[in-house]
Amino acid sequence: MPEIRTRAALIAAAALMPATALAQPAEPILHYDFDDASNPTANSGTLGSAYDGVLGAGIAFTPFMGGFAVNFDGVSDEQVRPLGDEDAFDLADGDFSVAAIVVTDNSEPGEPGGRFVINKEKLGSEDGWAMTVRRDDGAVIFAISADGALSVGLASVTPVNDGQPHEIVAARSGDFLVLAVDGIVEAAEPIPAGLGSTAQNNFELSIGGRGRFTGGSTSGPNDEFLGTIDDVRVYDVAIISPCRADLDGDGALTIFDFLEFQNLFDTGDPRADFDGDGEFTIFDFLAFQNAFDAGCP
Repeated sequence: MPEIRTRAALIAAAALMPATALAQPAEPILHYDFDDASNPTANSGTLGSAYDGVLGAGIAFTPFMGGFAVNFDGVSDEQVRPLGDEDAFDLADGDFSVAAIVVTDNSEPGEPGGRFVINKEKLGSEDGWAMTVRRDDGAVIFAISADGALSVGLASVTPVNDGQPHEIVAARSGDFLVLAVDGIVEAAEPIPAGLGSTAQNNFELSIGGRGRFTGGSTSGPNDEFLGTIDDVRVYDVAIISPCRADLDGDGALTIFDFLEFQNLFDTGDPRADFDGDGEFTIFDFLAFQNAFDAGCP
């Protein structure tokens, strides 16, 4: 199981990129840490207090990692929504990132779809983007859509439904989508040429709840999050790199990535299954070597 780090360590790790890609840690445009008892959805991001959040009915706060977090029951369409103009989050045509710390033990084998962590669309029905935790196996899903159709998406190797805190970070970085769990890039896919605009929709940003039209009612199906969400962040830059071979997450390809791969392989960690065949063999070493030799995009 990945090391469970403190909240500060998780956030610091998320804000690191290779020096050639991002010279210094980025500041989020939206950041809810839920720790201010007088205003738990105060936005400490650069968009300021105009984007403080509004709470749906039934929201519950719980002590978490030295502060507080939000609990969602998976039924009531509870959600946190920023005030301010929703157009500020129509970001998917350029570099952007979303991140959160989640805890869930939800397991619904055989059930389709996922439970929303943060989204600005109803997945697959509007231009926009969404991050979910898949019902069937607990994998994190990140997708952007264009022209009302699912255009490109990623799934994590590591399931996050083990009841432990996991930091999940997703980004559009240039022509790639990237997804990381606990500081390790687990998936990266090129964005198809000619994808078209993915940015504009009239949905509000929703944390923990279904897609919601501006000023309107929520839309089905019932895919609300079940569990705890903390430290929600949205950036207008990419904070992770599409470099799967950078297993130690330091932004460089070095001998330490080989050592980390060996450790993952020896412990049977799914992240060592580099050829994706569900087995741990010499071919995973060869696939990792090829990814390492190819370098970072």
